[in-house]
Parts: sequence; C-alpha cells; structure tokens
Amino acid sequence: MPKQSLAILAVIFAFAAACALEAPNAGAEILPGGSPVSKTGGVVKGFGISPQGFPLDYSHFGDFLEEVGAFPNGGVMFNGAWRNDVEGGTDAGVPPETAVAIVRDAADYGYTPVVVFGWRSDDGDLHLSLPANISDDWTNQEAQVAFESMLVEFAGAYHPPYIFLGNESDAYYMAQPEDYSRWVEFYNRAYASVKAVSPETLIGPIFQFERLSGQGALNNWNIPYWGALEAHDLARIDILGITLYPWLAYRAPDEIPDDYLAPLLERIGELPLAITETG
Repeated sequence: MPKQSLAILAVIFAFAAACALEAPNAGAEILPGGSPVSKTGGVVKGFGISPQGFPLDYSHFGDFLEEVGAFPNGGVMFNGAWRNDVEGGTDAGVPPETAVAIVRDAADYGYTPVVVFGWRSDDGDLHLSLPANISDDWTNQEAQVAFESMLVEFAGAYHPPYIFLGNESDAYYMAQPEDYSRWVEFYNRAYASVKAVSPETLIGPIFQFERLSGQGALNNWNIPYWGALEAHDLARIDILGITLYPWLAYRAPDEIPDDYLAPLLERIGELPLAITETG
C-alpha cells in the first residue's frame, strides 16, 4: 500500500529517492512556533525501511537503523497501513509493531523517526473494513474508533515528532468526494486527540503534488484538484506532506521552473512543507 521512501519555509524532508527534511533528531527541540530544529542544523537524510534482504528478510533491521543513525541527520520513515492485518482488520486499534519500533528505537540509534499511517492502497483499495463492520469507507464508525484509539495509544506512549495521516489522499477526493469529507472530519478529530496526549507531535496529511495541482501532463493529470487541500482547515495542519515527481510534467530536470511549487505555496502560506517521496 504505502511507498517507502525542500525544506521549503521551515522544514525539509528527504526520503528514499533522495528526499529531504530539516527535522529534529532524537532530543531536538521544537520552537514555540512549531517548527522543528535539528541540533546539528542540517537537513535530515531520510530513508524508507529497507534493510539488507528487504522485504523478505528483516534480520539486518538493526544494522539498517545503525547505518542511518550514523548520518549526521539520519531519518527513518514508516509508511504503512494503520493496522497490520490490512485484510481482516482483526488487530485494528493496535499500533503497528514496525511503527512502534521506528519511534521507540530512534533515541538509541540517533535518527529522526517519521510515521505515516495510511488507509488506502495505491490501487484504491481501502483498509477500513472490520469484522465488526464490513463497510469499507468512512461511514464505518467502528473503524474510526479503532483508528483514533490506536493513534492516541501510540502518540501518548511514544510522542513521535511527526505523524502523517493518509498518503496521497487527493486520489480519494477525486474518486469519492462525499466520503472524502467524512475522512477530513475524522482527520480533524484525530488531530485533536493526538494533540491532547502529545502536543509536541507535528501532524499533517500527504498529497500527490502533480495530481493535486494538475501539473502531471505526461500522466494525463491536467485538471487540478485543490479541493482536496481546501477541504482541510490549515489550522489543523502542522506540516503538509507531498509526494513530488516532476518527471510527470517535465522530461528533463533543467525544464523544471524555479516556481514549480508556487501554486501550492501560495495556498499554504508559511505552513511547513515536507517532501515525503520524490524521484
């Protein structure tokens, strides 16, 4: 489902394909305005979970964390479903073990943990159906309760510096605008619940920039879907995540204009922006 993988304004991420984030390593401070500052002052070089032998072999997981932690500003991102059993949902409400490990071990290895909890796969399948309620959309109140409970338990126990909710959710806005509004309602409630137990955690959604802005002409993405962003209250977004693939719009790097991100920056003002995937 999820993919593993500048700081514009206040924050910069760098993940799996050379992305970047100016974020706190273990023990870094959060300024009163909400912007994270790395103790070393550098850009975090982030990586999706990819130990030697991945995805079949996790025996070198510790070696991977040690290697990333050896960077001056290393980061590790968990980008996965909000539950382990995405098919049956029998463990819904329990924090995924890998997300827990990424945050729990960050101080020991010296990297910045970033967590993305997704609820839809790249092919459009949703992960909201539960044994107690098979509705696979945001009308599923049992799923909403379990998702929120998991977030509160996770954030209250581990106080992660970053939590992103949903990955490239603009695709769902295109497909199901009415249910997308229910997702935003859930996001707002989950945001408040996480802040209540971990006020220092920075929270935000993730959008696919080329699709959102209608600049993915080479992928036939010519119509902007700013409504996916505008449905959110920016006061409930601490940091906005985007996946960024300029090759969907331009055939060569030197063709990319300097103001490529301007349509988004004009809409979010000084809100910190994070690139969670690029290539």
